[in-house]
Amino acid sequence: MKTYHTRRNTEPYQTMEYQNKLHKNPHIEVLYSDPPQLRVNGEIIPWPQGKTPEEAYQDYLERESKPVPLNQLSEEEPYPAEEQYFVRQQEHSLHPLRQQYLQDRLKQLDYLDRQQTRQDDFTTRMYGKKDFSEEKEKIKSELYSHSQQSNRVSINENSKKYFQPTKNDSSNAQTKPEKEIPDVIQKAINDYKQAHPQEYQQERLQIDREKAAGGSFKTRTLEEWQQKDKEYQKAKKSHCNTAVGSLLKEKGIDWPADKEMNDIINYMDKSSEWEKIPRQENGRLDHKTANDLAAAGETVVVTQKNPTGHGHSALLTGNNKMETSKNWLDEKGERTPIPEVKGSVGAAPIKTQHLGWHLTQQVEDQMDYYRYKKVRFE
Repeated sequence: MKTYHTRRNTEPYQTMEYQNKLHKNPHIEVLYSDPPQLRVNGEIIPWPQGKTPEEAYQDYLERESKPVPLNQLSEEEPYPAEEQYFVRQQEHSLHPLRQQYLQDRLKQLDYLDRQQTRQDDFTTRMYGKKDFSEEKEKIKSELYSHSQQSNRVSINENSKKYFQPTKNDSSNAQTKPEKEIPDVIQKAINDYKQAHPQEYQQERLQIDREKAAGGSFKTRTLEEWQQKDKEYQKAKKSHCNTAVGSLLKEKGIDWPADKEMNDIINYMDKSSEWEKIPRQENGRLDHKTANDLAAAGETVVVTQKNPTGHGHSALLTGNNKMETSKNWLDEKGERTPIPEVKGSVGAAPIKTQHLGWHLTQQVEDQMDYYRYKKVRFE
């Protein structure tokens, strides 16, 4: 076994600067294993072919400290989101030697603080007291930030475009097959799914929402939705989006906040949580199917995407008694049954009325029914 000798650090406590210098002159041992490996300061690292032991160690330190910019990844062979996550987890993790040093240094500072509190007045006048609070805060901040990264899995938003395609990405999935995930990474992902199933589902859902929103997804609490709805109503502004947002929040459903209705409809088209109810064969809206779904307990929303102005939305109540209106006629010119909805028209407060009070047949080509469905990611 070939050994690269260097003086070991035998002192229990050293400054952070000295600890950093230790990595510049590491103790490297060559392990004749398959595949080749090195033992550096007691830690085993890979030894790539064509690299000297020193170069292999420097590459290892760079991988530990430098993140891989996602915008520099190849478009033809992007990393899967799960692999990107574990690469970033390794980047953000604290080196074991560095972590041990910080913990030991923190204990030493606590000991010195206790010693200073016990010294007499003469010693204090002669030697004074040192303030270690700033150094302790820096150490605690570094330990805490890295422990949060390593203990709680949080998939980065930059990787959401690499997840397996949803229903709206089926065309892209056919043209660009996804790169196979290594077995080690896949096993770690499966272990996390089993250990934290709720957190995994919430994070995947948040990523899907942000992808559908084209950026960050922000929502409100029920009190915030209701307060915002009152503000718009008091200012005599159109507030159908905040009215429906508060009604949906009462059902435990999140809707995008601070967006116009047309943008919300675009979000619903791309979201995995919302499914458009198909029209009839003649191209007309299927009022009966939408109302039947609402009557069965499902959440159904009617929308109008207005290309020249504000859009509109309302929530179906599920009342089995469908009314007729002169604003909605069939091919024979007879009134057709339409569902009962709850929402706001213009600056008016939230009311329960039939659809004819909100939208007319003249804008039927701009309208759609959407049903909400709970999504579970595999």
